[in-house]
Amino acid sequence: MKKSIKTVFLSLFLSILFSSFSMAQMSKNYSLGRLIILNNDSEIKEIIIEVKEKNCKFILRVQSSIYAGKVKLEVYDPNGKKQGNYDLGCQIQNEHTDGNKRKKENVTGQTSLSQENATIGKWKVKIIPQKADGKVKVDFKQEIISKNTIDKNEHSK
Repeated sequence: MKKSIKTVFLSLFLSILFSSFSMAQMSKNYSLGRLIILNNDSEIKEIIIEVKEKNCKFILRVQSSIYAGKVKLEVYDPNGKKQGNYDLGCQIQNEHTDGNKRKKENVTGQTSLSQENATIGKWKVKIIPQKADGKVKVDFKQEIISKNTIDKNEHSK
């Protein structure tokens, strides 16, 4: 009786172990960060982020901090559809003393986008400054998840 109970438990344990192998997931990550410095800038800038893998999680975060002027940020998917945007603008002007600017206000903003099975292609972050001083940080992460299936016949060999 004890031997048959041990055999049943061993069989159950091995079956659970092999089932977990057949449903195992493997994850690959790719990340990229960019920092754009604005210095009394009014030139439009575009950051292109390319998603090349199917079945991935796409995470994009855009943060900005300005202390003069205005900045508009827009995020577009590969089909040209706007997926997010925000505007920042200083309300209090900097003072100029002895040729130096004295910062009076710092305005920050952030937008983030997370999408399962992201659209493959070139995503775009558009930075539209108007006499802006500050920084824009773009962080991108692509997490590729694939299920590894192991043929149960391989275990019985």
